[in-house]
Amino acid sequence: RADLRAERARCRARSGGDGVATAAGPRDFGGVLPQCNLSDAADARARRDVDTLVIIDRLADLVTPMVTPLTYEGLVDEVMGGIHHGCARLPRAVVADDADETASAAAADADGDRVAYALNSRDALYAEVRDLNIEELGARLGDRAKAIRAAYDAFRARRDASITEIHDFVKRIPGLAAAYRSLQTHIRLAECVARATDARAFRARWHAERTFLEGEPAFDVIDDLLATREPPFSLLRLACLASLTTGGLRAARHDALRRGVLQTYGFELLGTLHHLERVGLLARARDATAAGLVLGGGGARTPFAALRRALRLVVADVNPRQPSDAAYVSSGYAPISVRLVEAIAAPDDAALATALPQVPGLPHLAYAPRAFSREELGCAFDDAGAGVLAAGALHRVSPGSPASPGAKPVLVVVFVGGVTYAEIAALRLLSRRPDFPFTVLVAATAVINGAGLLQTLVMEMENSLQKTHATA
Repeated sequence: RADLRAERARCRARSGGDGVATAAGPRDFGGVLPQCNLSDAADARARRDVDTLVIIDRLADLVTPMVTPLTYEGLVDEVMGGIHHGCARLPRAVVADDADETASAAAADADGDRVAYALNSRDALYAEVRDLNIEELGARLGDRAKAIRAAYDAFRARRDASITEIHDFVKRIPGLAAAYRSLQTHIRLAECVARATDARAFRARWHAERTFLEGEPAFDVIDDLLATREPPFSLLRLACLASLTTGGLRAARHDALRRGVLQTYGFELLGTLHHLERVGLLARARDATAAGLVLGGGGARTPFAALRRALRLVVADVNPRQPSDAAYVSSGYAPISVRLVEAIAAPDDAALATALPQVPGLPHLAYAPRAFSREELGCAFDDAGAGVLAAGALHRVSPGSPASPGAKPVLVVVFVGGVTYAEIAALRLLSRRPDFPFTVLVAATAVINGAGLLQTLVMEMENSLQKTHATA
């Protein structure tokens, strides 16, 4: 604790320690943040300063967590119960090493027996395929299987191999065996994911999400989910997406949905519905300002519609097999947060100037590289959100000179309130693109999905009548 207090004191001393927020230019961040984080590093690796820092509040993009991702990692998180701390609990049959273990593990899976399995970058295959669209995943796993088989076959075909070559191949056997086990695990895991994505209900949901994102109504799907008593949070997630993309539900539909949910699933969801309305996820058309979505009720006049046009959120001709656009992560929808990062780094301010006034939760800002007092910041971020920090045109971010020759400058994107795997995959794609001027580093308070976000808004309500009958 003493070391932590000392480090905080050093950071305050370097940043001025006067408590005044600064809207720094891109090079200013590189002078402060690395000193706080890397000044006491013991290694001699080349230091890469942070060129630009972008902080995104989750309220600025509540739409993306409600959309089903179509990347391998995102679907594993959705279908298999979540990835927590780089680890997922998978059925034993998925992680079994051979056919005998798989058969015995299948019986154990019938009892719900699961084991923890690490899903992180230490697994070279997972690091390669984690961001792939599900349409490309099968082909990539097939290519890896052919490569491993070719390595074995090539050695067996050489009858005149020298002792040295045999020794070298023997040293490679543990690595090839580990790669083969990892491949088998991911093939079985991909089969589990494919069974979920090939289901009729999954495809109907994806089409409903796409319809809402394009500004058209698809409330019949929500009615069908309610009539068939689908899991309540699956229904509420789609209803929240409908509310966010249409500027709030009209009063009659909102009341009908609320009544149907309570009659179908019980009064225990009453408090949860109240929380969803309070944060603006399930708002009426007239009070959709709770999350910054004003007025509307019709898809053509809502802020989301303006964002969709300004940031090109929906892309019809995206190629999921050879992606070049962030929209590949859901086969047609690009996260708002990622498009904002693209707009910040773009040479033209037109898209950013059009989009920023429509972003939920933001006041009307005009950015300039200067310091602001607490009074100015408080005025800008008051409840009305009508303050202006600085007059004039937007200050476009232009990358500075990287510390290492040939390397792109570093852009750190911080998500306050959580980041989704779809956004991480999209930002990784941006970072790899040669035309994007930054190397992107993602930081977040948590990794979330739509179900997890809704779970944080659950209000527990005990049914005392059931408790009385149980004890009797």
